[in-house]
Amino acid sequence: MPRTDIRNIILHMAGDAEHMARLDCGLRLASRYDAHLEIAFMVSPVGMPAEIQGRGASPVYLAEATEIARERAAEIQKEVISHCRNVGVEWTWEVLEGKHNEALAERSLFADGIIVSQNHGIDPDEQVTLEGPENLISLASCPVLVLPRGRSFPDPVRSVIVAWRDSPEACHVVRRGRALLNTAEKIYLLTVADAKSADAGRDIVGYLRRHELEVETVRDADTRHVGRAILRHADALDCDLIMMGAYGRARWKEMLTGGNTDHVLSHATRPVLLSH
Repeated sequence: MPRTDIRNIILHMAGDAEHMARLDCGLRLASRYDAHLEIAFMVSPVGMPAEIQGRGASPVYLAEATEIARERAAEIQKEVISHCRNVGVEWTWEVLEGKHNEALAERSLFADGIIVSQNHGIDPDEQVTLEGPENLISLASCPVLVLPRGRSFPDPVRSVIVAWRDSPEACHVVRRGRALLNTAEKIYLLTVADAKSADAGRDIVGYLRRHELEVETVRDADTRHVGRAILRHADALDCDLIMMGAYGRARWKEMLTGGNTDHVLSHATRPVLLSH
């Protein structure tokens, strides 16, 4: 049987402007579900601006940038320790090197969720950047909670919209995210389908109701712009959280055609829980 509780959360940490918002979210969830908070600070830069590409000293540049990140990690660790002690949650701190998404995905084997920001720590004022969250979602073994810029995580989550299609990805996010559904006062199930698909979502509604979760179904016929439909209904219903399966097609096809997952990730103003 799939786990429905949350016991281990990975929190992506970096020196970007959104790191305290992620920490606040992690502390709220860890406190609510009595979970362990695994804080992973990434120090290895994985890219650099185009204007410095080709510098003969680029290896030296990257080494210096990594050292600066380590110094920044020590500063942020002090903040983290103070906040964790005040809340009283169980937590660990680890500094990770290497490819960021691969390192986080490796840790996800032993986690119930990963918290990242919409820009995944990318700061235009920094000389080095991190990888985007899109690839992490494809690699991770657990759901990824993506927080929008400048918005705090609601606690508790009172209303959730589940973007549904009959696919393994959508099933995964519902099963793995059921702990969040359990606390919601209102659950909306959105199906985007043409008029011929009258039964879309019927089975998942039955599944959730057998788990004592009441669901209100919402339908939209805009099958050409599913990502837009998801965000439109989330705003209209003022939902605290969007849940959706990610990348139903191959990632490279999504990149070529501008897929629904990427559209939601780029334009969401509400937290999004995704699973592949």
